[in-house]
Amino acid sequence: MYVTESIMACSLNRLCRQVGQQYEKDFSVLTGPIPECTLAFTHEIGNEDLQKIMGRIWSVHGYSQLKNALRRGISYHHAGLKNRIRCCVEMLFREKYLQVVTATGTLALGIHMPCKTVVFAGDSPFLNSLQYRQMSGRAGRRGFDPVGNVVFFGVPFRKIQRLITANVPKIVGNFPINVSLVLRLLLMISKGDDVKDALTKALSLLSHPFISITHAGMEGQIKKHFLFSVELLARLGLIKQENGAPQEMAGLATHLHYHEPSNYVLVSFLQRGLFHKICQPGKNGKFSDDVLRKMVLVLSHLFGRRYLHPSYKRAVHLCPTSKVILKDLPDEFATALREYNRQVTDVFSQYLTTVAADLEKERGEENKLPLSGIEFPKQASVGDDEKYDVIEGLVSSSIPYSACSSFAALSGNSDIQLHSSSETAASYPKSHERNVDVAKENATVELYEEDIEEEPIDHLLEIVRRDVYTDIHVVPILRLKKCNPVGSAMPLNAYALDFFKHGSAKVIEKENGIKAGEVFQVLKDFVLTMKSISTSLEELGPEGDNVVVAFKQLAEEYGNKFRKQFDADI
Repeated sequence: MYVTESIMACSLNRLCRQVGQQYEKDFSVLTGPIPECTLAFTHEIGNEDLQKIMGRIWSVHGYSQLKNALRRGISYHHAGLKNRIRCCVEMLFREKYLQVVTATGTLALGIHMPCKTVVFAGDSPFLNSLQYRQMSGRAGRRGFDPVGNVVFFGVPFRKIQRLITANVPKIVGNFPINVSLVLRLLLMISKGDDVKDALTKALSLLSHPFISITHAGMEGQIKKHFLFSVELLARLGLIKQENGAPQEMAGLATHLHYHEPSNYVLVSFLQRGLFHKICQPGKNGKFSDDVLRKMVLVLSHLFGRRYLHPSYKRAVHLCPTSKVILKDLPDEFATALREYNRQVTDVFSQYLTTVAADLEKERGEENKLPLSGIEFPKQASVGDDEKYDVIEGLVSSSIPYSACSSFAALSGNSDIQLHSSSETAASYPKSHERNVDVAKENATVELYEEDIEEEPIDHLLEIVRRDVYTDIHVVPILRLKKCNPVGSAMPLNAYALDFFKHGSAKVIEKENGIKAGEVFQVLKDFVLTMKSISTSLEELGPEGDNVVVAFKQLAEEYGNKFRKQFDADI
């Protein structure tokens, strides 16, 4: 039998592991790998290098089947593996020691694993033309092999034709900056040894983004977004307004940048002293379970946000161990979150108004429908027509606008709803003062109603001019409640708090509805987040501070339960 180094792409982590273990079982009757009956190819790698690479994973607890399979030149690769093991598999495969590796879609993530043959084992709804190009590109890599083979196993012939002939999806750029990136750049410049070099690197990152190729005038909007991000950071007390130097809490916010906007909400809670009110130790100096559970409740709203389907409420009474549905934030924390959202909304409404006003001066009034391209007469041309008293009356009674979309203004929207400041009202002519007052009253009522729904920023993004690039994901708003398209409230999953209470992963899987392959990862992320918070607070806060000690105790107890359940250290 002639075997070439190959990769089998499987759609599920469990299937990937089973296929790899099945290969290993075929050799389980042997006490050790016989040279004539193994796929391991030791001619390309020296014994010293092999032992050095393999020695990195022998200390990792578990994975006995994987370790035995590695000795025989077989392995598997997926995102659920520990980073040390994944790196070991990748290095051994590049050294041609491993001849067969089963893998999931991780092959499409730019991992350097060239091979001679790629086998697509089974169909998957996630297998598209882009995934196919990425994974099949491992076979016959230039400079490694002259020819590559792609094998389809269990994939419908029609889909194979589509995968091979389909065009690769068009690549478009994303909005290149967010508030966390701005803060990290300011931190890099302020703490760098060579300020000039750090500034050059920061400017090169922000200059000429890919999105500017497909969106005209995007560079100007990005510059304004940077300025208003700095304004928001100054209002949140993370940088000095005079020189932009980062403050103490900036380090904590940057350590948790991947959790934006929850990192800024946490900083806001700490600055207001809300955790000091609940972190009161007992007589023995330790914090009670009730205190720790309140802390986990707050942290779950920030860093463990996983929504349940509204229909899941009916099955809650069938869950005897877990609460399943996360309780609401305590009142003081909810009030602080609303105030934080108001600050963010105020800053970004000014940003939308500024960008839209500049575009109005540059391109004029928006009068073309986006899909059909039909153009309507501009307001100025209609106002010049004095033949019809009705039209003249309508023009005189209309609410002036420039930043607001012309088509959104037909529903009574105006610039006041984008930014209801005295400067905005003062910019209108006196002939429209009465109309502006009416618009203010309507805007106040609408914003009040939107505060109840916790979605004021969504309305602002809908009524602004179409040529203003808007992305809700770069606005660091954290909603107290979320509704599905039907209008039903979507409760949060209490998996993090439930695990802290009973410490059972199987109960989380059964009652909280989280898949077996995801329980480890979501709980691991939550534990690592708490450890990061605890470490940052120990560096910032005074020694013996109640909040610092409470977070340290919480991270230790939660980590102990995690290690006991999964028998894994993090």
